[in-house]
Amino acid sequence: MGSRALQGVCGSVPCARSCRTMVRRQAGSHNSTDWQQRATQLLQAGIHALWEITAVGTLWEPCGRPFYRPTMVTDRAHRSPTYPCARLALAALRRYWRSFHHAIRCACMPVEPDVARNWFMRPWLLGIAAHQPIRRTSGGPTNDFRYKAFISYSWADKTWAGWLHRVLEAYRPPKGMNVAARPLYPIFKDREEEAAGASIGASIEAALGASEFLIVLCSPRAVASPWVNHEVAWFKIHRDPKKILALIVGGEPGSSQTPAEAADACFPASLLYQVNADLLATEVLADAPLAADARAHGDGKRLAKLKLAAAMLGVGLDTLVQRDDRRRAARRRLLLVGLMALSTVLAGLSIFAFNQRDAALHARNQAVASKQEAEFQRDQAQGLVEFMVTDLRKRLDAVGRLDVLEAVGSQLADFYAKQNLATLNPDALGRRARVQLLLGEVDNLRGNLDPALARYREAAATTQELLRRDPDNQQRIFDHAQAVFWVGQIAWQRGDATTARSFWTQYYAQAQRLVALDPDKDDWQAELMYADSNLGTLDMDQGDAKAAAAHFAQSLSRSIKIYGEAPQTAQAAIELGQSYSWLANALFHQAKLDEAQAARRAELAVYARANQGNPGRADIKKRESIARYDLADMLLAAGQIEEATTEAKVAVELADGIRSKDPENLGLADRASLAHTLLGEAYGHAGQTGAARQQLAAAIAIADRLVAKDESIVRWRGKVGALPRLILARLEARSDQPTTASATYLRLTSSLRPLLAAGTSKQSIESIYCAALAGQARLAPQNHGANWQEIIAMLGPKPERHSPKTLTVLAEALVNSERADTAKSIVAKLYQAGYRHPEFMALLNIYPVLSPP
Repeated sequence: MGSRALQGVCGSVPCARSCRTMVRRQAGSHNSTDWQQRATQLLQAGIHALWEITAVGTLWEPCGRPFYRPTMVTDRAHRSPTYPCARLALAALRRYWRSFHHAIRCACMPVEPDVARNWFMRPWLLGIAAHQPIRRTSGGPTNDFRYKAFISYSWADKTWAGWLHRVLEAYRPPKGMNVAARPLYPIFKDREEEAAGASIGASIEAALGASEFLIVLCSPRAVASPWVNHEVAWFKIHRDPKKILALIVGGEPGSSQTPAEAADACFPASLLYQVNADLLATEVLADAPLAADARAHGDGKRLAKLKLAAAMLGVGLDTLVQRDDRRRAARRRLLLVGLMALSTVLAGLSIFAFNQRDAALHARNQAVASKQEAEFQRDQAQGLVEFMVTDLRKRLDAVGRLDVLEAVGSQLADFYAKQNLATLNPDALGRRARVQLLLGEVDNLRGNLDPALARYREAAATTQELLRRDPDNQQRIFDHAQAVFWVGQIAWQRGDATTARSFWTQYYAQAQRLVALDPDKDDWQAELMYADSNLGTLDMDQGDAKAAAAHFAQSLSRSIKIYGEAPQTAQAAIELGQSYSWLANALFHQAKLDEAQAARRAELAVYARANQGNPGRADIKKRESIARYDLADMLLAAGQIEEATTEAKVAVELADGIRSKDPENLGLADRASLAHTLLGEAYGHAGQTGAARQQLAAAIAIADRLVAKDESIVRWRGKVGALPRLILARLEARSDQPTTASATYLRLTSSLRPLLAAGTSKQSIESIYCAALAGQARLAPQNHGANWQEIIAMLGPKPERHSPKTLTVLAEALVNSERADTAKSIVAKLYQAGYRHPEFMALLNIYPVLSPP
């Protein structure tokens, strides 16, 4: 449909469509005017209006409550309020008289007979006549037209139509024009486009009939639109052609209707030519239309609007333009005055705002300064924390002051206790976790394993969450690796090898990630070095010295790569020395005595160089003490009793010296007990029984204090506490005190048997237990003959996993069980390796059959 006419006269889109469809079905078979039916229509309209007046008394609602009637749909809905009491009838009579008058006018229009008859057969279709009386527009002159104008346009020009509809209805003429405030309201503009039919629908016909003017939007699209041509033709036939106004929105006005120029033509044929009764354009030219051109290169939108307004208002264009210009100038002056006043107000407000801004800036600067100061203080505090958990901690380790280290840790814990953990950044939370590890280590060194484990687990939970949030952050990986190591350390101390391996395997994996992320960083290489030594330690505990030696060799290789053969710092020397230490233990366990001694002496050489530049460091002295008594043990294995005694004395002197400065450090007490044990054993084999008893008694006293502190630590109940008692029992047996020795052996087996039953993986406990069983069997073969079978059952399945001392006990059990050949094989390997321990040599003296050829 070229001009998308408004909805149907009954006020709804479905009604409008049904009206048009009905008209199209009925059109085409009636070509003459039936005046008899016209009269019938007049009569029916009158009867209908009287019926409405009669029934009006039943329509009103109390006290002016409005009811709504269907209206012809325009861009604005119309409501008619009812009137109560006596005013209702008068108002309704006036309103429906207008309806009756308009019905007569509509009935007199030359339309198809069947269409007219159908209107009054269904009165609700005639919205104008039956339901919506013509009203005077607000403030405008009284006329008989429902609409000021009907806009006819092609659907392709709907944007222009929408603009025109808005500006005309909103237009208010300048003062002094003697017209209504909104004289161009309402304007009819359809909302939907229908396909062209044989005739115009009833709704569009009614709208055209109710419009004073017809405004045609002229463009090549309008030329091609059959609806635009039909609407113009209908208006020419039934209304005044002078009321047709044209507005050019596209095309060229001078183009002809010839096929060559038709594409640029803008005036529809029905506008240029006269039309016949069939609403078709003839070849007779009509008066040339005077059109406004709304395009930018034409009149422009403003002048085009004024031209149309002047035509519809019946005033001169010049007058309207001049008055509109004066109004615009007056508005500009008012606007200028308003802007000046507003500028004055804004200037005052600006001055006030500037003052407020300056005050706010000053306050903000103070707040920023305060924040910066707070951040500075926080950074300083965090930096101090970092110093305490790193550099200061290393220095305190060097002097061996556990009490000072604990004081530092407690201060740091109090510092974080006052912080809101939710506001701490990840770095601060990581430092807090390191403080927890520090305090846990202090508890661990004091033998308080349960509090230590609680702190380790809390730190591990924190570092795990931080690592989850930032999985590739190297510091987060490092922090979490430390936490899982210490949790595994507690499990290892308690003899839980399975749990220890689980956590230390995690530690190894995190160390590998660190090296993968930054392979050139020595600190990360050191972490992988520690991880290798940890796994080697677990293998040693389970008797797999070969696998342990592989881990320790890898750890030593990394240590030499990081620190070189001659480390420049004390800490580097300690790390390198520890790598030699673990490798020496693994080699000694495999009876590789010469290699083991070489590794141990290399360790001592590292400490000697470190002591030259760092005299008096407690951490170096502690490790030198351990290396000395381990070397004493190796020397005893080689039969070098005097040299072993000398090394053991140095070890005891170092251990007691550093322990006296830090008596609460139970780790130092642990090492001191073993040093006294080795010295007591050396004295015993050297024939110095009194000195031996004294050293062994000192070792037992230290061990008992450790066990009393925490019985859950298997090492203290096993190697540290049981080994000096085993050596003492042997000394008593050699000193013709069999009863005392037997009682000592019995106490040993009774105390160690529960540990073995609990699945403790410490191989040293098996070795001491079997040695105690052998001691019982030697003293009372008639009562403890079954001990040899128990020893064979425990040690025989995997002899390659046991140390030379343990294999000596196994060989004795085998020879006492009439399995001398197997015993000779074990003895031969030990003898060939250079093993000459006094206990081993005593076995060969007792059982000559075992002596190598």
